[in-house]
Amino acid sequence: MILLLLQLKLLSNQLKNLKKASQRDAFFFTKIFFIFAVMVRRLLLLFTLFVCFASSNAKQIMPFLEDENPVHSGGPSFNITPNPVSGSYFYVNLDFLESDFPDAAIIISDVLGKVAYVHPIKKSDFLEKQVRINVMDANLDKGVYFLQVKSGEHTRTLKLAIR
Repeated sequence: MILLLLQLKLLSNQLKNLKKASQRDAFFFTKIFFIFAVMVRRLLLLFTLFVCFASSNAKQIMPFLEDENPVHSGGPSFNITPNPVSGSYFYVNLDFLESDFPDAAIIISDVLGKVAYVHPIKKSDFLEKQVRINVMDANLDKGVYFLQVKSGEHTRTLKLAIR
């Protein structure tokens, strides 16, 4: 936030200097447009950095998330490979038995909590100990998502990045 305020202060000083120079410079409007474009670019960069920082500290921002590798949370144990996803599919590797969580389902939500994809885990998934999810079939755009494996009141959540 301090960086954002410093950037705004720097840009306002540049605009003041341009106003003074406008009387002797025929390209005043070109310079204003260039400074505005630089300002927008810097603000977008700062916003992107903020979002990256926020997503890396998601547990502090959204305390309902569990640790990425919890020791004992009571929920179904699983991991995601590859993560981040850069190809057309990824795997959810199941580290639990069907008898422990018989009605388990995979739920993928965006950062706003909107459910993007639901996959009930079938017997064949338990036998293979993994679920292959196609990014296109799940309609997942590039970004950060939260993948939950939920069974009754037991839930475990991990971050999922699609690139």
